Amino acid sequence: MRTTAQAKTASDPQQEFQQGELALKGNHLDEAEKHFRAVLAANPQLAGAYANLGVVYMRRKQWKPALAMLDKAEYLAPDVAGIRLNIGLVHYRQNDFRSAIPAFASVVKDAPDSFQARYLLGLCYFLT
Repeated sequence: MRTTAQAKTASDPQQEFQQGELALKGNHLDEAEKHFRAVLAANPQLAGAYANLGVVYMRRKQWKPALAMLDKAEYLAPDVAGIRLNIGLVHYRQNDFRSAIPAFASVVKDAPDSFQARYLLGLCYFLT
């Protein structure tokens, strides 16, 4: 039997998203994935849920599904530099430095104060 709190969470995508973020912050990846998938079942156009699923897969080093989720998030929210930063990181972590360059370069262009993007872009240029 479900409690009232569980029923509310299951029917409230915003609550599911918040629970997913808490689980992700605590590195409870299976739980986070479950919550973000529930959000997407309710609203398949929510870029943040795709982006967070990408982070779940990145932490598991599951690069192909991570890139698929991040690409979907970028399609839905092309102006969010953090999504493109993570796309670059997926390529970088696979030693595909040439593919990481466009993602990092776009972040540096849109967020010139991003030390991480600037540093990684420089490394990618050096390593190619």
